[in-house]
Amino acid sequence: MSDSLCVLIPSYNRANIIGLTLPTWLRSRWVSRAIIVAESMREEEVGKYEEVLSKLNKAYNGKITYVLGRGRSGSVNARNKLLKLATECNCRYAVMADDDYVLPSPEYPARMARWLRIKDVGAVGGRVVMVNKRMVDPDFFLNAPIPIADALTKILGYILLDVRNGPRYAEYLTPFYMIKQDLIGKVQYSGEYLGTAFREESDVHEQIKRLGYRLIIDPQVYVYHLGLEYGGNRQKCR
Repeated sequence: MSDSLCVLIPSYNRANIIGLTLPTWLRSRWVSRAIIVAESMREEEVGKYEEVLSKLNKAYNGKITYVLGRGRSGSVNARNKLLKLATECNCRYAVMADDDYVLPSPEYPARMARWLRIKDVGAVGGRVVMVNKRMVDPDFFLNAPIPIADALTKILGYILLDVRNGPRYAEYLTPFYMIKQDLIGKVQYSGEYLGTAFREESDVHEQIKRLGYRLIIDPQVYVYHLGLEYGGNRQKCR
């Protein structure tokens, strides 16, 4: 696959962590570029980001584009900035990931991109597996022998994810998903939630569907979520 595939990662106060997780993406021969928006309220942490990312950029032949800032613009603004940078880099496919996600197989991006070659598929998501003793999926999941999560989501309006049955078409995806080029510049995060029913990604997934595309979830593709207690770009209430 010679297509341009970008990984988009927002980061806040986790320079050391991204130094550990980012190489798992860069080692994949399918990933052509990693785009990072990193922020911190502390000047020394911004300097640490510069040190870590510039070192990785040299080690991986200039595959990283990064924007550093002092302050905290928030997860929604950071992710929208990443989408804009992806359009400027002319990415054919873009993976949205968090800074504490570890990619266990370098072949997963290629598998996800193959799904996006289906004409009416706009995005494909994988599993997000929490690294702890039980190795559970940290989301609103409903894994049942009969795939009923999507049907209940339509009825209740509360997002329930079946992340074990599939690959299959789905109503919503996990926070780890890939989007095709045609949509990168047409969707954006709004931060609009309906109680606990909506997450940051859900409004993006709704926009994709309204544009006439479908979503696929592939449980055979997954990332390990370190689930750290500090830093991170997402809202603390989540």
